[in-house]
Amino acid sequence: GRCFFVMELVDGRALDAIIVDHRKHGAMVPLHRVLTILGRIAEGLEAVHSAGVVHRDVKPANLVIEEDTGRPVLVDFGLAVSDKIPGSLTGGGTPAYMAPEQGRKKGPVTPRTDVYALACTAFELLAGHPPFEAADDAAMAEKHAHAPPPCVSARRPELGPFDAVLIRAMSKDPYDRYD
Repeated sequence: GRCFFVMELVDGRALDAIIVDHRKHGAMVPLHRVLTILGRIAEGLEAVHSAGVVHRDVKPANLVIEEDTGRPVLVDFGLAVSDKIPGSLTGGGTPAYMAPEQGRKKGPVTPRTDVYALACTAFELLAGHPPFEAADDAAMAEKHAHAPPPCVSARRPELGPFDAVLIRAMSKDPYDRYD
């Protein structure tokens, strides 16, 4: 007669800690590893979205890299909502990764909101820091709402081919982002 929640135990480290470790040593996460992590997380998000769920808090701290296998796992569905429940798709999230519609609480969040957060995560993996930095949450929301997405090539010129992809994924208008 009791409800309970069961989840897989993932023995590993959060991606944000891995990024910090690399930064401390003046290094970046290797590009082949970045692409593997992002590809697998994108596949996971596609499955989540096809089930009608929006995560609402995609960020490096919610990506755990399993110790034995190196498998990236999206965790912490505490803010996740179903797109089947009208009115449930607003707000929530972490300011450094929140899409404009999420941070300003204008309009519903959709799978494209998670695409924006994944792009912010990708930018951080590639550049070593988030796309926007600000003194407080309000200033951060303002940057996500109005500042143009930065080019990762400004930090790492060899990554110029990623600029157009990340800029589109971080478009201010959700309908300009990837599906």
